[in-house]
Amino acid sequence: MKKKISVLAAVLLAKPAPDADMCEGLSVHYSGGSLLSDDIQKWLDVNGINE
Repeated sequence: MKKKISVLAAVLLAKPAPDADMCEGLSVHYSGGSLLSDDIQKWLDVNGINE
Protein backbone atom coordinates (compact mmCIF):
# COMPACT_ATOMS: atom_id res chain seq x y z
CA MET A 1 0.00 0.00 0.00
CA LYS A 2 1.48 3.34 -1.05
CA LYS A 3 1.29 6.23 1.37
CA LYS A 4 0.85 9.73 0.03
CA ILE A 5 3.01 12.46 1.48
CA SER A 6 1.02 14.86 3.61
CA VAL A 7 0.75 18.50 2.63
CA LEU A 8 2.50 19.53 5.85
CA ALA A 9 5.40 17.16 5.18
CA ALA A 10 5.71 18.49 1.63
CA VAL A 11 5.83 22.07 2.92
CA LEU A 12 8.44 21.19 5.55
CA LEU A 13 10.59 19.37 2.99
CA ALA A 14 10.33 22.15 0.41
CA LYS A 15 11.03 25.04 2.78
CA PRO A 16 14.86 24.68 2.90
CA ALA A 17 15.07 24.39 -0.90
CA PRO A 18 12.10 26.17 -2.46
CA ASP A 19 13.30 25.68 -6.05
CA ALA A 20 13.94 21.94 -5.68
CA ASP A 21 11.91 19.42 -7.63
CA MET A 22 10.05 16.81 -5.62
CA CYS A 23 9.32 13.39 -7.08
CA GLU A 24 8.10 10.05 -5.86
CA GLY A 25 10.57 8.42 -3.52
CA LEU A 26 12.28 5.13 -4.24
CA SER A 27 10.77 2.26 -2.31
CA VAL A 28 13.02 -0.79 -2.08
CA HIS A 29 12.01 -4.24 -0.88
CA TYR A 30 15.11 -6.33 -1.48
CA SER A 31 15.23 -10.05 -0.84
CA GLY A 32 18.51 -10.91 -2.51
CA GLY A 33 17.27 -11.13 -6.09
CA SER A 34 19.13 -9.85 -9.12
CA LEU A 35 16.62 -7.13 -10.08
CA LEU A 36 17.59 -4.46 -7.55
CA SER A 37 19.96 -2.59 -9.86
CA ASP A 38 17.37 -2.69 -12.67
CA ASP A 39 14.69 -1.27 -10.34
CA ILE A 40 17.00 1.52 -9.20
CA GLN A 41 18.01 2.32 -12.78
CA LYS A 42 14.36 2.49 -13.86
CA TRP A 43 13.56 4.88 -10.98
CA LEU A 44 16.53 7.08 -11.87
CA ASP A 45 15.42 7.18 -15.53
CA VAL A 46 11.76 7.91 -14.72
CA ASN A 47 12.78 10.79 -12.46
CA GLY A 48 15.30 12.24 -14.91
CA ILE A 49 18.21 11.74 -12.53
CA ASN A 50 20.37 9.66 -14.85
CA GLU A 51 21.89 11.12 -17.96
